[in-house]
Amino acid sequence: MDQADGPTMKESDSVERGDQILQPFDTVVGKIGSAICFDLRFAELALHNKRNGATVLIYPSAFHPDTGCVHWKPLLQSRAIESLCYVIAAGQVGVHNEKRTSWGHSLVISPWGEVLQEASGEWHGEPEVLIADIDQGLVDEKRKGLPQARRT
Repeated sequence: MDQADGPTMKESDSVERGDQILQPFDTVVGKIGSAICFDLRFAELALHNKRNGATVLIYPSAFHPDTGCVHWKPLLQSRAIESLCYVIAAGQVGVHNEKRTSWGHSLVISPWGEVLQEASGEWHGEPEVLIADIDQGLVDEKRKGLPQARRT
């Protein structure tokens, strides 16, 4: 991130990129496709996970408040709607050190894009726990109802 009159943050200076896409894995709540916060900006990864059987997408994240307040929720809802998957996004919150602050706002979103649970904390908030029901029948229902969704 390099915003005019704002913070400059280039994670590639300190974080090594991955060299493969992890395949979705089975859990008690469904088949999970995993990604990280930067991946949230790419619909292709969510669709790849869906094509490989994912019904739940997870995005553990540390979004900066400047982009988090504008991009975080709409991007998460977009990934849920495009893939017709549940989205679970655990957003780190608060000041980590003098150079790093995270937006927070953890969310659970339905395959229809509806926010099921949302943490109230922003960058200055406290950690919270969210609990939501994951209904695999709803994933099937929404995918059957949108024939184009079966092709992506």
